[in-house]
Amino acid sequence: MIQHKAKELADALGIENFSTSNGWLDRFRIRNNITFRSLCGEAADVGPSLCEDWQKRLPLLLAGYDDENIFNMDETALFFCALPNKSMIQKSEEARVGKISKERLTISFCVSAAGEKEKPLVIWRCQRPRCFKGKDLNRLGVSWYANKKSWMTSSIFEEWLLNFDKKKEESSQESSPCVGQCDVSCARSSAQKCQNVISTTKYDIKTSAIRSWCYKMFQDGI
Repeated sequence: MIQHKAKELADALGIENFSTSNGWLDRFRIRNNITFRSLCGEAADVGPSLCEDWQKRLPLLLAGYDDENIFNMDETALFFCALPNKSMIQKSEEARVGKISKERLTISFCVSAAGEKEKPLVIWRCQRPRCFKGKDLNRLGVSWYANKKSWMTSSIFEEWLLNFDKKKEESSQESSPCVGQCDVSCARSSAQKCQNVISTTKYDIKTSAIRSWCYKMFQDGI
């Protein structure tokens, strides 16, 4: 971007034979004391003990399933109107990200341990955006859903999970979807309507933690 803008200014000022090479960019950064930094935001941490506990429990939950029948599903947010989280700034300045646009798409991916990929599940606030006018949503290559906040909801997850279960039932496959970063009530209530096995990491980790805490209280005589 800096190189492109410099070229525009050079043309506007009538400067000939001006080259915005990578060498010019490096010298420009050094002269103006500019560095490339990540803009700091919020960070979420998961305790290492919980991760270790889950790594031990997961093989037991998946015992008896082949790799092609073990699926992992997780979601991410695409903030397509947000600015990049890295930028060129002077070394004396703080890397502040400022207010971030909350316009987003929620995208969920489901992949088997053998590498089989389900169609991505995409959620936006409109069921049929203007850019899709006259388009067949079933031919987008994704499973398209709508929610006014572009969030995953229990009804959306339930519909997707039932469709997934039906697809596997028709192919005589007994699969085990493992869902991470999912609301407990959403996943459990939806899973009850399916014939397959589902486990949410949050549910199992919280259940294990509560059980250990209660046992410790009993041992301490509380």
